[in-house]
Amino acid sequence: MSSNTFKIVILAFILGSALSSAAQQRSGGSGASHGANPAGSLKLTKITGTVIDKSTSKPVEYANIAIYRAKDSTLVTGGISDNAGKFSIDRIPYGIYTLKVKFIGYSTSVVKDVKANQPTTDVGKIDINPSSKNIEEVTVVGRKNEVQNNLDKKVYNIDRSMYGTGGTALDIMQSLPAVAVDFDGNVSMRGSSVTILIDGRPSNLVSLDQMPAHLIQRVEIISNPSAKYDPEGMSGIINIILKKNIQRGLNGMVNLNAGYNNKWMGSATLNYRKNKVNFFTNYTLRSFNGESYQDSWSNSTFNGTNTFQQRNTTTDNKMRMQNIQAGIDYYLNDKNTLNTSFTLEPRSMRSNDEATGYTNSNGVKMYDYNRYTKNKGSNKGGFEYDLAYKRTFAREGEELTAEFNIDRGNNEMEQTSIEQNTKTPENNFTKPLTPYTHQLTNSNNDNVRTMFRTDYVLPLAEMGRVEVGYMLSNSLSKSTYDLSKAYAENTAPVLQPQYTNDFDYRQTVNAVYANYGISIGKFKAQAGLRAENADTHGEQKTENTSFRKNFFDFFPSAFVKYAPNDNNEFGINYSRRTNRPRMWSLNPFVNRADTLNTSQGNPDLDPEYINSFEVGYTRIFNKNSVSLTAFYRKTTGIVATIRQQVDALRSFTTFVNLNSGESYGAEAAANINIFKWWNTNWSYSYFHTKLTDNSSVLDNKTKDSDSWTLRATSNWFLSKQFSLQAMYNYRSPVVTTGAGGFRGMGGASQGKSHASYTVDMGARYSILKGKGDVSLRVSDIFDTGRYITDGFGPNYTSYSKSWRQTPNVFLGFTYRINDFKRKPQKQQDQNSMDEEMM
Repeated sequence: MSSNTFKIVILAFILGSALSSAAQQRSGGSGASHGANPAGSLKLTKITGTVIDKSTSKPVEYANIAIYRAKDSTLVTGGISDNAGKFSIDRIPYGIYTLKVKFIGYSTSVVKDVKANQPTTDVGKIDINPSSKNIEEVTVVGRKNEVQNNLDKKVYNIDRSMYGTGGTALDIMQSLPAVAVDFDGNVSMRGSSVTILIDGRPSNLVSLDQMPAHLIQRVEIISNPSAKYDPEGMSGIINIILKKNIQRGLNGMVNLNAGYNNKWMGSATLNYRKNKVNFFTNYTLRSFNGESYQDSWSNSTFNGTNTFQQRNTTTDNKMRMQNIQAGIDYYLNDKNTLNTSFTLEPRSMRSNDEATGYTNSNGVKMYDYNRYTKNKGSNKGGFEYDLAYKRTFAREGEELTAEFNIDRGNNEMEQTSIEQNTKTPENNFTKPLTPYTHQLTNSNNDNVRTMFRTDYVLPLAEMGRVEVGYMLSNSLSKSTYDLSKAYAENTAPVLQPQYTNDFDYRQTVNAVYANYGISIGKFKAQAGLRAENADTHGEQKTENTSFRKNFFDFFPSAFVKYAPNDNNEFGINYSRRTNRPRMWSLNPFVNRADTLNTSQGNPDLDPEYINSFEVGYTRIFNKNSVSLTAFYRKTTGIVATIRQQVDALRSFTTFVNLNSGESYGAEAAANINIFKWWNTNWSYSYFHTKLTDNSSVLDNKTKDSDSWTLRATSNWFLSKQFSLQAMYNYRSPVVTTGAGGFRGMGGASQGKSHASYTVDMGARYSILKGKGDVSLRVSDIFDTGRYITDGFGPNYTSYSKSWRQTPNVFLGFTYRINDFKRKPQKQQDQNSMDEEMM
């Protein structure tokens, strides 16, 4: 056992001892955490009641009940009503309290001066009123809550987004404030890298461009995650929460979508709950065909020779993806729950590339270039299995959770290409390019991740809340690659051993964390610390080399929020984060698949470390809201992609750590209800990036960059059944450095991307008495979604423009079986309550 791993074990032991001590202090039901003495002199009561919809006289399930001390309005505890509208909240000290009952679409009901001086205090029926008299107004109120500000995150509810029918998770990402998606599907936030989680977990299996958007309930953006979360990701975490139904009986949803140019998708979701068992299953099939295009050139100078290369590429893509999921929730009793699920995602893709171009040397045309490429890929062995346990206790909010997860992504790719360089009459070059090359490559990337984590939450009433946990994560990646070549027509390619790659990479992370949160009057605060040991090991089997690095780090976090009233809120937070180098940037294998552009990883790379600060203000007035945020990040050891010229025609790309970088900026977001039938959402994000390096690696043009994004969404509710939505998305030029957290648009070498904008529109009409929806969506209406980059470095400049077939038109139909809808789960509602308690 390494010394760092030993430290982790010791910390885990200390936390476990503290929890054991706390549990012993609470034994016997004395309510010690409320300040009782060992003799148990503190008297406790149980508050009960029933929540009723005043307009229908029916019980309201999942209503949120919060209990405050009357004398100082401090939140004491809370609970949730059951399917009969009843609630029972125990272990409350005798006293006088105020109850607040909340539910989406209803006005808050307040019950004052509840005298709790008996073992059971029954407040009887509590009526709550719909917040509007008609459905249209209720819809508008629901829209106002599309964005929720919690202590350490912003939550975006996207159920009614136009991308919810026929779109993908990647489309949803492009609709979120401060989030950008480049041409290759890389997601960034505030110009830097971000970690994507699915239901709180990383996944090798799920690809955002293949996940149907209608399966998503909400998206959490955590720009400064607390110590509970994995510290990976410079700009924070985007957590995608999937829909899950817990209604009794049989219910489900069928979704069918068809798009222009042979794009279509269908899915069926079924859920059956009876007594203690809830079964759920989902099947999705997606087929996508379409063309993409790229125009590019490069200009380099080497030993006095200027070389210009022009390339024009057309790619025909065909993709087919399936997602099969099944699972069971088993409610052992009212305090213990087991969940298990299994997911398969077989997929395949084919593409054909045709590239043409030419090469000039000192202004003289030397070669005509033609390249034909066929790609065939698949993910045959991809799966994910999850097993989770949850234990609740008599004290509201106290819970213990444990989860085991394993997922595998297996990607195979076969590529066949024929490249021809035809010498022009003007060419007197003494070292001509190879006139004909037939190349065959086979690659396989197999990634397996296993994870175990456990978390314990202990409410301390007026003293706040303690949360502790442990995580073990082990990732094993195997990458193989072989290349065969032939230099004459009608000749079979021959394996080239010198180009063979066989690389294994393992990363094991042990982590413990502790958070303490408290609410004092109008202030809420939380502080936490995470200790993490990361052990990495890489083995390049082809070259018989290996490397190993071990990192032990602390990652603190802190949050403070002040709400002088219900309409104003101020916040400040801090976290320390990291970006560990990815496998492909560490592999010392020299990739020669492209004869003119070779690349090699750097096993000496170190992680990036980020200190992130943020302040914010939110103002709510009438049915409108405005939020302002300013942030600052200081990063050391930035990983950058560096390209250098080898000779007049060939370049070499690798990765290095730069000295440091800074990024600061501001964001503004507004939700404005112009009329009952018209509301708009606006967001603006500005960020400044500065990179520092003492070497000549960076060109002066890339050391400073000012960038910004603007996003505007307009919703028109023209009737109870019919609604329209339009979205405008603008992205200014942004600096690129490649693999590191400042890559902005990942994958590019040092340079800048150009400005771009898109306009999307959608319509939805409710049919079959609200059981079905018909939708129409048009993306990139004006065909403006071009991704253009300029690259520059010592002795070279480059230009690239990429785009796809647009506009795209999608027609969709959704049918809900037995009124299938996403009910707020108890655990999720409790999370909201926990936010209040902090």
